[in-house]
Amino acid sequence: MLKVERAGKTASVSITGEINEELVIDLVDAVRGLCEEHFYRTVEIRIASPGGRVHALEYYMEAAAEFRRRGWTIVTRALLSAESAAAVMVSMGDRRIASPSSLLRYHAGRIHLDNAAVTASVAAGMRAALDDTDVWMISALAKRARRAGDAGGPAAAPDQFRESDWPLVARLTNAPGSGRAGGSPGELLGRLRKRVAKGLAKRTPKALARLYGELISADQPISAALALELRLIDELAPGGAAAPGAEPPSGPLFRVPEWRALFPAGGVETEALCRHALILGDSGSGKTVSGVLPVVRALLREDNDVGCALVVDPKRDIEPALRGLSGAPVREIALSGGGAPWILNLMAGSRSVEDDLEHDRVLSAATKILVRAGSLVPDHPARTLAGGTLRSSEPYWGKSGARMARDALALALLVLRHRRDLFGERQAVRLGRDEGAARRALRAFARGAGLVAPSPEAERLAARARERLADPGETPAEVLRTNFAREVRGGYLYLDPGFKTDFEALKAACPEPVDPDEFNDATRELLDGVVSASCRPDGDGAHVPAGRSAPVNAIGLAATALDLLFEWPAGGSADQRLPATPVAELLAGLFDGEEVAELRRNVRLWQGIATGEYRSHYNGVLGHATPCLSDFAEGLPRERLFFGCEPFYRDVAGHRSWAADVVDFDAAVGDEDGRSVYVLHPDLGDTPDALLVRALKACFFEAVLDCAGRREPGHGMPLVAYVCDEFHRFVTNDRAHGEQSYLDTSRSFRAPCVLASQSMASIRHALGGTGVGAHAAQPAVDMLVTNTATKLVFRSTDPEVRGYLDQLCPLDAAGRRVTEARPPSTLEVGECYAVTADGRFERRQLEPFSPPPAGPGADASPRAPDPSADRSGGA
Repeated sequence: MLKVERAGKTASVSITGEINEELVIDLVDAVRGLCEEHFYRTVEIRIASPGGRVHALEYYMEAAAEFRRRGWTIVTRALLSAESAAAVMVSMGDRRIASPSSLLRYHAGRIHLDNAAVTASVAAGMRAALDDTDVWMISALAKRARRAGDAGGPAAAPDQFRESDWPLVARLTNAPGSGRAGGSPGELLGRLRKRVAKGLAKRTPKALARLYGELISADQPISAALALELRLIDELAPGGAAAPGAEPPSGPLFRVPEWRALFPAGGVETEALCRHALILGDSGSGKTVSGVLPVVRALLREDNDVGCALVVDPKRDIEPALRGLSGAPVREIALSGGGAPWILNLMAGSRSVEDDLEHDRVLSAATKILVRAGSLVPDHPARTLAGGTLRSSEPYWGKSGARMARDALALALLVLRHRRDLFGERQAVRLGRDEGAARRALRAFARGAGLVAPSPEAERLAARARERLADPGETPAEVLRTNFAREVRGGYLYLDPGFKTDFEALKAACPEPVDPDEFNDATRELLDGVVSASCRPDGDGAHVPAGRSAPVNAIGLAATALDLLFEWPAGGSADQRLPATPVAELLAGLFDGEEVAELRRNVRLWQGIATGEYRSHYNGVLGHATPCLSDFAEGLPRERLFFGCEPFYRDVAGHRSWAADVVDFDAAVGDEDGRSVYVLHPDLGDTPDALLVRALKACFFEAVLDCAGRREPGHGMPLVAYVCDEFHRFVTNDRAHGEQSYLDTSRSFRAPCVLASQSMASIRHALGGTGVGAHAAQPAVDMLVTNTATKLVFRSTDPEVRGYLDQLCPLDAAGRRVTEARPPSTLEVGECYAVTADGRFERRQLEPFSPPPAGPGADASPRAPDPSADRSGGA
């Protein structure tokens, strides 16, 4: 009888009864079906049989040789008893196991005759055939024992032997002429081991063949323990428990022990690794612990050739895999606040706008900055500035809003460029009295944007004024008009024309003498206005302006300009606005240049629309301009993502800045001797972390592709790895630095990528949303799938994932796919369909990763196998 069982990780075929031709043919077909159609690489044959026919045994052994050539492993297990041909089948497995209570019986070939007459010549022929059969079986057993080797050898305890074993052991160990017929069990076992070891050490299997010849001549059942000592089996294991395999030897460059079932000895070739891996699976399917963590650990081991890595770890599951890595310079970048400050220059290298600003080409610089920023945000309105299209039902408003945002940014860049002239205490620019409104608007912009800080002298004078105002002997008006004015002149603040204008207005607005008890908040606000009007420029970026926790990037300044300069409130009702035209006229009069003149015309146009009868039109454009700036002008992005033109950022020797650490991927990916690992821990909620990760990722990709050393054919530079868990939350499809473009190019740069996501639907939604956007995102999704040669699909209910698997799954002889019988939604935890870089399609149970113990040398080798785990490969 034959019975086939498939239980996720293991597959087995149980045979009972006589080993005849019909049974063996069915057995071979069952093994082939399990390996070819169901992708098992290891099959266990469980045997309980009184023996069988020689021809059936020969057919099985020929098939077993074929199985070994195809890389399949046959585990044989003796249950209860195995005799004659069944015992030989057990001893010929790739892993040979027997229950401790089982019996095995090896005997010479036999011919069964039922009342048949036999002549002398027939008897002679039968004898020759039996001799050939005996020689063949003995030789096969001896060769198999020598193939297993003797690395110390398995050992059985004397109490595991049966009493009937010891006379046979004495017979097998009694050397001719020695005169000794026996001894104690310990002595007999020692002599037996010595003879077996001597036979294994010989250059030919003749010594072992003689030993096995004596065994089959005895024609006696032996215990599993004696079979173990004779090297006829490899191990004792009770019941159906599978025994662990040996630890794999040192393999290719990257060893992933948890992937033994997928790659030989858990080794992944560098070439296959650089063709990238895509890991998909529902939450709780085991994709992180069985797919991502093992390969991250393998990549970042100190003895591997990886020079730089960017790891995005939103769930903080990867962090344990990095613990204990000897000497790994892991740098964790805090994204959601806290931690050491850091900044990133998004316009470094060839993207710099310094030359444009040097020649007051502010519109060109603003366009480059906004296009760069827009490439990091899906469907950003600023993409229209580079000739892109908007996925919107109102493209006109989007394009007009992008132009307004560009003009606001250009105005901010112009002020930024000439801040010393505009806000210096001894200004080179002289303003007339009729330009006071423009002056106040510019000062308000500079103060709100952090370009200027209150003058220490003005703050001291204001403090003294407050003290005098608290004196009952002086009235507020007297202090403001007399004493304070005198001290202002003594402090040389009066030389600042802007301050002079503001102070004169302050005096004119000062109330008549009042009782000190009636001194109110309005008067204090006037004093605060004096301090605000007397500001000094913060030009060297050496410190953070007073009252600000961190500097603001150029787009943050543009957002302030959009709010303050285009429509500056002049007091009174909310709809009373100070025209922006004086500001534009002021800047156009002070600074020359074709683009400055164009900027002035643009601002006049917006002002004309705002003050005319098309006010609603202006509000519509303004509503679409704000989103062009808001992503980078709020929260952490405005304090972390810079564009190289701010006074707070100095991209000079040493990459020094305002006490923040500059993230420099260019140096990291080009270093042939160093090693840098950047680990990001973004939040998964509604935070700006996604934008920060996209920006860091874009700069990392660009640094890899722009590295001169990696562009050389056949370069041997260290690998640079990108690993992103939950990557659909941070994916981009920009032509320059989207994942689909990077994966398409980076293979020759020795830049492996490991991307893990929940589903293809998640990726498509992140790239294009729904409707028209999703259709436009399809090419990017297809490129991602095409450029990831290794795919691990864990349990998934995504129909699109099932569709991709059906396309990749080969058909069996009957024209069926295994995904039809076992769809990905039915996979167990840690089980996956695997499409490998060498073209295989497999179903495998991968082992879960567990961090090694901390301490020196903890990472010297892969962790030892768990004796209780089944490492037979599985489906």
